[in-house]
Amino acid sequence: ESLTRVVHKRYLHSAAHYHLALYRPAVDNPDQRIVREIELWSTRLSELIVTVCTSLFNVVWYSIQTWIITGWQGPTIIIIYFFVSAVITHLVASPVAALTARVQAAEGDFRAMHSTLLHSSEATAMCSDGSTEDFALDEAFGVLLFVRWRLIARQGLLTLSTTAVQYFGTIVNYIAIGIVLCSGVYHELSPDETASIVSRGSTFALTMVYGLTQLVGAAGAIAELSGHTRRVAALFRGLSHVETATSTWQSQELADEGGDGGKRRRWRTAEGTALLTCRHLSVSLHPAVHAMCDASAAPASLLSGVKLEVHAKSAVLVRGNAGVGKTALLRTICGVWPMGRADSLKELELSQLMCIPPLWDSQERIAGAPVFLVLPQAAPLRPGLHTSLLEQLAYPLLDTKMVTDELARDALAAVGHTDLLRKLGGLHKQHSPQEWSAALSPGQRQLLVCARIFVHTPALVLLDEATSAVPSADEARIYERLRDLGIAFVSIGHRDSLDAHHDQIINLNLLAVSQTQ
Repeated sequence: ESLTRVVHKRYLHSAAHYHLALYRPAVDNPDQRIVREIELWSTRLSELIVTVCTSLFNVVWYSIQTWIITGWQGPTIIIIYFFVSAVITHLVASPVAALTARVQAAEGDFRAMHSTLLHSSEATAMCSDGSTEDFALDEAFGVLLFVRWRLIARQGLLTLSTTAVQYFGTIVNYIAIGIVLCSGVYHELSPDETASIVSRGSTFALTMVYGLTQLVGAAGAIAELSGHTRRVAALFRGLSHVETATSTWQSQELADEGGDGGKRRRWRTAEGTALLTCRHLSVSLHPAVHAMCDASAAPASLLSGVKLEVHAKSAVLVRGNAGVGKTALLRTICGVWPMGRADSLKELELSQLMCIPPLWDSQERIAGAPVFLVLPQAAPLRPGLHTSLLEQLAYPLLDTKMVTDELARDALAAVGHTDLLRKLGGLHKQHSPQEWSAALSPGQRQLLVCARIFVHTPALVLLDEATSAVPSADEARIYERLRDLGIAFVSIGHRDSLDAHHDQIINLNLLAVSQTQ
C-alpha cells in the first residue's frame, strides 16, 4: 500500500506521467507496473520471506541435532550436496527473471491495445470492419504466447530440477547416515540402540534436507521476484530520471529575485496589469521529443522571438500552419515544455516568460490571486470510478464545496448545454467512465469542458482548439460570455469564425524557424 502511494505521488508530481513517456520510452506500460507489478512484487516477496525464514530455522536447528548424532560428517555431506544442487538450479533459473519481465511487458502491450480499442470503439465501429484490429490484437497475442511458452518451458525445467534435488536429497540422507555407521562410531551399541539412533538421526537429517530443499526450491520464486523487481526498479529509475531532467530545465528558469536575471520565472504576476508576458521567447521541441527525431529534418527550435502580452479583457487569436508550434507555445506557457534556448546571448538575457499561476495552484487560489485555466483540444474528464456532473464541472479541483448547484447550472446555461442535466439525471448522479464516454459526443464534451470556465471564472483562459467540435452559434455564445465577464483569453484555432471574437491575431508562420536551418 505504502509503495503504491509513494509511486502515485511521484508519478503525478510535476506531470511526471507525461514526461516519463518522453524521456524514458523504454519504461513501457507504467500503469501496469503500478497496478499489477508492485502488487505481484509485494506478494512474492512476502511469500519468499516466510519460506526462507522457516527453512533457515529448520536447516540451522536440525543441522545441530544431526551433528549431535552423526558428527560433522552427516551435515557436511548434506550441505555439500545441496550447495552443488543450488548452483545447478541457479543456472537453470537464471533466464526466468528476464522471461518474467518480458511476459509482463507483452501482457501490458496486449492489455493496452484492448484499452485503446475500448476508448475508440465508436470511431472504430464506424470506419472499420474490425479486420485490421483483429490482426493487430492477434499479433500482440502471438507475441505474448511466444514469450509465455518460453517461460513455461523454462519453469518446467526448473520444476524438474528442484524435484530431482528433493528426490535425491532423501537418498543423500541415508548415504550420510550409512557413512557414519560404517565408520564404526556406534559399534559398541546394541542393535536396538543403534536402530533408535539411526531413526532419530534420519528424522533430523530428513527435516534438514526438507529445509534445504525449500531453499533450493525458492529459486523459482526468487527468479520470478527478480523479474518483477526489474520492472518496478525500472519504473523508479525512470521517475528519478524524469525528476532530474525536469528539475534541471526548471531550475534554469527560476527567478533570481535579487538581480536582473529574474525574468525567466513562469509563475509570477506579470509586469503591470499584464496576465501573461512573452518577450523574445524561443519555443523548442521538448528535449526528449527532439532526441527521437532526425535532427536534420526536425530542428529543435520551432519559434523565435515570440512577443505576446495579455491584459485583462484581452482577446488574442494565435494562428499558424500545422506543426508550426502553436501547441508547443501553449505547452511552454503551461510549463510542460522547457523554454527554448535563444539564438544569441543578448536574446537569452532579454528572453522573458511570466504568467499568473494556474488554477490548480492551491496557495494562489486560496490567496485570491488571479489564475489561468487551460482547455486543450482533447480536454480530460475528471478521473474516478464514478463521478457526478458537478464533480466534472469542478475539475481540475478536487473539492466541490465552492461549486454550488446554482453556479453549475448557470455555467451550463452559459454554454447552452442545460439539456445535459436531464440527460445525466441531475448534477449529483454518479456515472462510470464508460457511461461518460457513451453519453457525450465530442461536441458535448467540449461544451462541458468550456462550462468549467464559468464555474471557476479565471482571469485568463488558454484555449487550444477548444471549440473545434461545436457549432458556430455555441462558439459565439461562449466567447460573448467571456467578454461579458471580462475574462481574458488566448485562442489557438483555424476556423475563420474565430476572427470576429478576437481583437488581436498573431500569425506564428512569421515567427517559425526555417526548416532548412
